[in-house]
Amino acid sequence: MSAVQRRVTRIAGRVVVALLLLIPFAVTGLTTGITQAKAQTTTTIDANGTSAGRTFYGIGAISGGGGNSRLLTDYPAAEQQEILDYLFKPDYGASLQILKVEIGGDTNSTDGSESSIEHTSGTVNCDNGYEWWLMEQAKALNPSIKFYGLAWGAPGWVGSSFWTTATINYLVSWLGCATSHGLTISYLGGWNERGYNISWYEQLRSTLNADGYSRSSACTTRAKAGTAAAPTTVRPTPPPKAPASRCGLARTDRRISTSARPRSSGPSPAAMSTPT
Repeated sequence: MSAVQRRVTRIAGRVVVALLLLIPFAVTGLTTGITQAKAQTTTTIDANGTSAGRTFYGIGAISGGGGNSRLLTDYPAAEQQEILDYLFKPDYGASLQILKVEIGGDTNSTDGSESSIEHTSGTVNCDNGYEWWLMEQAKALNPSIKFYGLAWGAPGWVGSSFWTTATINYLVSWLGCATSHGLTISYLGGWNERGYNISWYEQLRSTLNADGYSRSSACTTRAKAGTAAAPTTVRPTPPPKAPASRCGLARTDRRISTSARPRSSGPSPAAMSTPT
């Protein structure tokens, strides 16, 4: 081996030894960094088993937005009952605790039109529509279920704006129809996803109180993107037993949909009316 080769070998050996000496320090430094990172992200959660905690109010569904459960009335009896059981029967399927239904207004409300109880002002037919039937079926399976009425629109005779006294009178007439069907409406909304009008809601609240619906909560609905947020409840007098904050059904509501007509079905008396 030449002198040059011996010199290169000695240098290489020293480099290897130096690297071996540095590795423990590198590993130690890495471990320390990881430990510090863990320490910085550690979160402590105190669990108190004796605390009441937050209240789970239940699960709700929507039948509305334009005839999305319209075909259920036409299903054969066995399949129809199976669907109703899965929706409303306690401790079975969805076991819904609240049902929001559309207050029909003879107008195109997304997927179609739901029939109004009052096509012309002053002439009320409490048998119009199919939501009564659906609520009756729900109540038969779960007498404790809560109902929520919400309008996507209103008949043309209420005026050029939804926020009128005529609309309030229309909603009160709808509540009267609910009573005639043996149904109690716990929550009453205004105009779906169209913001709110504070003075209109105050008038609605006072009208409900005067007409015997003091235990029904008047609720605003979620506004469309870009519009102002709204309070969720105009509180009833006296307040209901159930917390008024249940008005919104936020993130618990799911839309009921019957998208296919059964082969054995025929025309229903609750057929969709022509939008106005």
